[in-house]
This record gives sequence, structure tokens and C-alpha cells, in this order.
Amino acid sequence: MDKVWGVYVFLSLLAALEAIALALYTYENARHFRSRLRAPRPHGFTPRVELFVPCKGLDPGFESMVQSVLHQDYPHYGVTFVVESQEDPAYQALQSLLNCNPAVRTRLIVAGLAMDCGQKVHNLWTATAQLEPAVEALAFADSDTQLPAEWLLRLIEPLRKPKVGAVTGYRWLFPLDKNWSAAVFSAMNSRVTFAYGNHPLNHIWGGSWAIMRTVFDAVGIRDAWHGAVTEDLSLAGALRRAGLRVVFEPRCLVASPVRGSWSDLLEFARRQYLIIKVFAPDIWWLALLGNLLFSSVFWGGLALLLMCRGTDGTKWWIVVLLAFLYAAGTLRALFRRSAVRARFPTRLDALNRAIWLDLLAHPLLAIIDLCCILSSAPSRTITWRGIRYRLYNPHQTKILSRSTPTTARG
Repeated sequence: MDKVWGVYVFLSLLAALEAIALALYTYENARHFRSRLRAPRPHGFTPRVELFVPCKGLDPGFESMVQSVLHQDYPHYGVTFVVESQEDPAYQALQSLLNCNPAVRTRLIVAGLAMDCGQKVHNLWTATAQLEPAVEALAFADSDTQLPAEWLLRLIEPLRKPKVGAVTGYRWLFPLDKNWSAAVFSAMNSRVTFAYGNHPLNHIWGGSWAIMRTVFDAVGIRDAWHGAVTEDLSLAGALRRAGLRVVFEPRCLVASPVRGSWSDLLEFARRQYLIIKVFAPDIWWLALLGNLLFSSVFWGGLALLLMCRGTDGTKWWIVVLLAFLYAAGTLRALFRRSAVRARFPTRLDALNRAIWLDLLAHPLLAIIDLCCILSSAPSRTITWRGIRYRLYNPHQTKILSRSTPTTARG
């Protein structure tokens, strides 16, 4: 029993240090987040942009997404929608919607079926091969997001700085239904959002990012996509090797609707972690060890309290530790809550459950998150938008089977 106590005390010290570090890190990222929300409207830097939107199936709010893309408050841009085939439901829907919106120059490209990479990567690789000479910058958005009118203007503005290689936003999951599964994953995803901040370690998120064409060509982004299942995770490393940084722009945090059963959403989380394991194993290990440390100390401490036959002082020591860990997690959730209230002040009703889960049930969320990470450890296969892939390494992907979904998430 003494050895168990010794190990637990050591892990407790590590968990307390981790809690302090994460609270400070979240505070700083939330502070930067709110400061950028107060930044004035950019002006004077409006290079001609081509905005790429790969589509597969009909996401919730698909028509609203198209309208938000076509009504950006930006003077010089065109939009390229790209699908894999004319049989995709998105193709027919886009033909109808684009015919009713002649104000913005648009293209609808059929990329064909991917052979040895992700379908989204293949779509973008095909579409970016057909750039007009006048295009100065490229921007990318996902088909399951809702873009505010100033999104493109805010996304492009930081690219004027010479050491900025790319600008990225991220997503905030908005539950479409009042079910607990969507609320849980919205709360879990909020913790990922506040890993982004004013630091040199940001990764690009493929649903909201932009890059100057000169950088796109010089860094060899299309070459970096070769054989990849996803288009974003390998890019930050390529930019850093070129001496460039990825800037996170909080104004480009976009709303992404989410619904689904527990099994759907657990598979979604497993897929995200498996992709991270292949493309950014350092992040995967940090997530695993961090969740494992917290869950072992917090839930192990509760178990020890139930079994404890030691002195009252020992029991109180554990109680104080658990209260500290819980308070630190709640404090981080409060930082996130204040930031998302500032970003989406009119849409908070849809987030009430997720916000309260983040505030009060974060130890349970940590267990669910840990299970999702562990479920990705032994596997190399994912199903994404109806296509089953095997991931061998960042540049070797095999397509195992296909189906044709009419709706899909991410």
C-alpha cells in the first residue's frame, strides 16, 4: 500500500503542475482571442482571392453555407466549388444555387474519384491546378460551416506581414438537436479550439484558412498533399521549415453544426485522433498522456478515498487535491465560455448544454476523450464521408471501399 501511495503522490504533483500550466495557457489564448475580436475592421489589403469549397454530400445547412460563401464582404474574389462526381447530391444542389447568384464569379469542378489519397485532397489538388493568373491568394472553407460576412476579409488581412505563411481559423460545434451526444462533443471540441493562440505552434485547420499564392507555390503545398488523406495537418511543418508561421485569427472561428448518435460521434472523434496519430504523433502522445494523468489522479483519488483506512489528514489531502484539480478545470472552462460568448453572442442558446457540461462535468469529458484516444491507438483504418481508408503514413493512403452518403459530417 505504501508503494501505491508513493506513486499516487508523485502523479498528483505532476497533475497539479499540469493543471496550473493548462490554466495559464488557456487564459493567455482566451485573452488573445478576445483582444483580436476587438480589432478594427481591416482595410487596404485586398488581394484577389480564389476561395475553394470541397463538397461531398449535403451537410445540414448546406444552402446557408453556399449563401454565406457567395456573400462575403470582400471586393475581389471568386469561388470554386469542387465535387467528386456529378452523381453527388451536392452537384445538383450547387447547380441550382449558383444559377441564382450571378454576383460572384463561381466555378463548379468535377474532380473525379481519388485513387491513392483522401477524396478531399484529390478535389483540392485538382481544383488548385486550374488557377487563373490574376489570383494572388487562396482561401479554403469546409462545406459544413457557416461563414460570417467579414470572414474572408479577416482571414486575408494577416497575410500582409512578411513572416506569415498562412492564416487559420477553427470550428465551434453547434448542436442542432437537444441531445446529449452533440452537446458532449461540442464541449470536448471547445478544448481543442483554445489550443490555438498567439504562438508559433498553431496547426492549420482545413475548414478555414488562407495563404498567398507565392507562398503556396514556393513551399510546395501541392507536393505536400501527395498521398495524404487530409490536406491540413502536414502543412504547418512545411511552412515552419520555410521560416514562416501560422497565425490564428479568432474572427475566423466558424460555426459548424453537429448532430448524430453516440456511435456516429464517437467514430468521428476516433477518426480525428487516428489522423493526428499519423500526421502529428507528438500531439497525439501529449493528448494521451495529459488525459491519462488527469484521469488517473482524479478518478484514482476518488477510489482511494472510498478505500482509504488511513488518517483523517491523508483523506483531507486527497480532498484538497481533487478540489484543486476540479477548480482548475472549471476555471479553464470559464475562460472558454467568456471567449465564445464574445464570438457568438446571438447563438448561445444552442450552446447552453455544452457550456454547462464544460463547466461542471469536465472530469467525465476527460474520460470520454481518453477512450476516444485509446480507440485510435491500434487501428489504421477510418471511414470519412462514405469512403473507407487505410493510413500507412502521411503520404501513403489506400482506399478500401466506397459508399455514397447523402449527408455526412466532417
